[in-house]
Amino acid sequence: GSIVSSRPLGLVFEAGPDDVFFDLYFFGTYESFETQVMNSILRPGDTMFDIGSNFGWFSIHALATVGTSGSVYAFEPQNELCDEIKANASRNGFADAIGHQLVIQNCAVGEKNGEVIFPSSRGRSHALVSMYDFGEKELAKGGVARKVITLDTFLSTLPQGLVPPKFVKCDVEGAEMSVLKGGTGFFSSSQKPALLIEVNLSAADRAGW
Repeated sequence: GSIVSSRPLGLVFEAGPDDVFFDLYFFGTYESFETQVMNSILRPGDTMFDIGSNFGWFSIHALATVGTSGSVYAFEPQNELCDEIKANASRNGFADAIGHQLVIQNCAVGEKNGEVIFPSSRGRSHALVSMYDFGEKELAKGGVARKVITLDTFLSTLPQGLVPPKFVKCDVEGAEMSVLKGGTGFFSSSQKPALLIEVNLSAADRAGW
């Protein structure tokens, strides 16, 4: 891939000319409307959850907005993408924030705590891998077991006094309903976040909802 400068904040990311990165590679933009919505809501000191962080676009833009007094939690079960998040954070001057203001959780978020088999991403974009492609056949083809945690469980482990997330972005290729079911306590609380959630009809159908 190539290092490209993006709009609107001038942040840089590695991207190639495939279907997922086409706009970023050629035009310097990626999900621009969704990014504008997020940036219009977040303020310095806020907390943001990025569920299905992919290569870190939303996480790093959120980090640039919430600043050193805020926090971003990036949930990403694929090891290769966790490495990309770290690399892209470092490219934008946020290396020191990794593990502090930017906390990368190498796990999936779902309805129940446990494990799930993620298929190998060989031959397709990492962004299109879904936890609903799992199974023993996928394990035999090079799939890997990954930890799954519910949002309610994760929130119960956070330090007292941490600002609850003001904004939650969720893009998990059909597993969005599972994420919501695992966070019923949080989403029914008095401190509800703004929620940006993907609805991919084919992935949702594969997931059974």
